[in-house]
Amino acid sequence: MSDPYKTLGITDEERLLPNAEFNKKLKGRYRNLTKIHHPDKQGGNEEKFKEISAAYETLSDETKRHQYDNPSSFSGGGGFEMDADMMDAVFGNFRQQQRKRVAPNVRIDLELPMELVYSGKELTITYSRYSICDGCDGAGGSDPINCVTCGGAGRTIIKKGNMVFQRTCPECEGSGTTYENGCNTCDGDRYVQDKFTTTINIIPSIMHGETITFVGLGNEIAKGQRGHLVVLIRHAPNEVFDISRIDMHSLNQLVPLTYPEMVLGCTKVLPTIDGSKVKVTIPKLTKEGDELRVKGKGLQVVDRHTQTGEPTVTKKFGNMYIIPVLVMPTEISKEETELLTKLVEAQNKVTA
Repeated sequence: MSDPYKTLGITDEERLLPNAEFNKKLKGRYRNLTKIHHPDKQGGNEEKFKEISAAYETLSDETKRHQYDNPSSFSGGGGFEMDADMMDAVFGNFRQQQRKRVAPNVRIDLELPMELVYSGKELTITYSRYSICDGCDGAGGSDPINCVTCGGAGRTIIKKGNMVFQRTCPECEGSGTTYENGCNTCDGDRYVQDKFTTTINIIPSIMHGETITFVGLGNEIAKGQRGHLVVLIRHAPNEVFDISRIDMHSLNQLVPLTYPEMVLGCTKVLPTIDGSKVKVTIPKLTKEGDELRVKGKGLQVVDRHTQTGEPTVTKKFGNMYIIPVLVMPTEISKEETELLTKLVEAQNKVTA
């Protein structure tokens, strides 16, 4: 078998395109080449046409393309081998009857500032998704003709030795019809990518890495149901607060302190995630890395069902932990030098 990628003029860079872009590129090359080499047209070449059709049949089917890229086979007893073509022909119709056609989901990342993680909010978001083309109602073109791949039968024949199988035509998807003139709106792809705006609810204390699924807001597919919108939540870095290692509802706040403040103790007025200020007493002989708790100034506590994971927002709040960090001065005055010198001398007398 000749290389299907070379037959259809697919470059190495194009092989790495996402599936949707690859399939669009593939279909365009296939249509152009079949118009040139169709045996019913002047100058057509039947052998070349068959080679092009076989190459398209391989690359338009994800299972067969994967098998070509990663050679493998399904082996049965007695040395009989069933490849992807035969598997699809034997089990493909059964699988299609047993499941509904569902379009692919749309997946997006949503980065939230910590203040919004604290409060929760209804957000209006806009994203791209595929919908059936209004210009051709999803037909792909005008002036219907018999599909050149299956001859209008809607099925293609697969021969393996003495065995003959049928499978749904990958070009017309079983309809037996294609179109002489491609739709100007979707360029014959039957689908267009458009912008869609919707409102989603973000609950307080939503976790970093959590996904939210919105049913029926994804891509559209003909004779099937829309896929879903899947939103992946990410927490944006915050200059003041970070999620505590103690629990997911508590926050850490690093507080820079000088050596005298850590030794003698001090009072600091610090911000909280709810926008208020809190007075915190730093005790004497505080060490760097100590965790000083401020009760109830963390994130809102969310209980999750042990089996379903469904969240329930409670009226309780986590804590805020103040973590002292020793800061060194970048310069020192003459008076400070004298005082520190006396301190060192006093400490030396104590230890002598």
